Amino acid sequence: MQIHQSIVELTVQDVERSLAFYQDILGFEKIMEDKDEDKMYWVLLNLQGFQLSLKEEEKQKQESPFLRGQPMGGSMLLCFHVNDIQATYSHVLQQCQTLNHPHLTPCGATDFSMRDLDGYVLTFQQQGDHT
Repeated sequence: MQIHQSIVELTVQDVERSLAFYQDILGFEKIMEDKDEDKMYWVLLNLQGFQLSLKEEEKQKQESPFLRGQPMGGSMLLCFHVNDIQATYSHVLQQCQTLNHPHLTPCGATDFSMRDLDGYVLTFQQQGDHT
């Protein structure tokens, strides 16, 4: 098996609301979208080569019935490696509430976490000893 690309797809309640969150707070750019009539139900985002797909919950569960009954968010955690953890923390803190403060992890990285609008945990991490 050869995998040439990986895209994370998140199930969200409101694609336009989540799109604004990922664009305004994290700097993602919209590269594709799909609509039913005038309502956007899917969008593909990009940030420095990392692609993230957001799909409206009802549409996702129609297309993937095995997801029915599964909660959004849950134990899903996305980890983003950054070059400057303090600058990232300051930027995020101006716009959102975080789950914790930058702290040194047992593996020697510094990280902090926040929750997006649908309950997914986003962790930002910088390798090395940066507090």
